[in-house]
Amino acid sequence: MKKLLIALLFPATAFAFPAGIPQNCQAPLAHDMEMSNIPYLLDLGPNAAKIKSIKTEGGTPAYEYLPGNYKIDCYITVTWSNGAVDNFFRFSMWEDRYGGLKGTYSQR
Repeated sequence: MKKLLIALLFPATAFAFPAGIPQNCQAPLAHDMEMSNIPYLLDLGPNAAKIKSIKTEGGTPAYEYLPGNYKIDCYITVTWSNGAVDNFFRFSMWEDRYGGLKGTYSQR
């Protein structure tokens, strides 16, 4: 019985990471969140430049900054359709205490 209990607990802990925050900056979910949320965070209008590409330069794996709440900080280079480049900008995502997702995009 103890072996069965341990076997059942191991898979549960492997998937216990919150679904809203990517585990690291190279995860496809991190890239998707950057692509969709950076224009929103910058309050860009429909006629503004679009993101052409994002290159991950580094960052932290997701970490628990408050009990049960996770955060990830990614350093990225963003190339825009108008030729502008944001070198080594920081994109952070975190869960607030109400379960919502928050984010920032700024120079380091």
